[in-house]
Amino acid sequence: MGAESFTKSPAGMKAVVVRVVVENRGFEGGAPFTYLELLSPGKISLPRLVTNTGREYKAITEHDIWYTLTKISVPDEEVLKLATPFRGTFGYIGSGKSDERDLLYVIPENEKPEKLVMIYQPPLNRPPVTLEIRLST
Repeated sequence: MGAESFTKSPAGMKAVVVRVVVENRGFEGGAPFTYLELLSPGKISLPRLVTNTGREYKAITEHDIWYTLTKISVPDEEVLKLATPFRGTFGYIGSGKSDERDLLYVIPENEKPEKLVMIYQPPLNRPPVTLEIRLST
């Protein structure tokens, strides 16, 4: 989304923006999450949002925003007052570096976000590890 782009969630839904800071403490750079459903060894899935109903929601990537959210052509004063800047998808993070970005989810208005869930696929054919981060709103 460009600096002058405004969107809103569809009727009956709400947008949830989770600001995430990732610090690379490893010896090599790389992307913190994979967008692929099938995980390769050493990769972490893009976090899914779990709500109070137990339902899981995928993060909306920058490529999917225009298919998921409704564009606001001419924002009025109310939209400008409620607008939240969105810092898009994570890319490459060098060794010893950190990056702060946003994850965007669209969920029903009556549900509340509770946690983020990621899957880590260790090398050497070991079983996947589930990582959970509790959210406070």
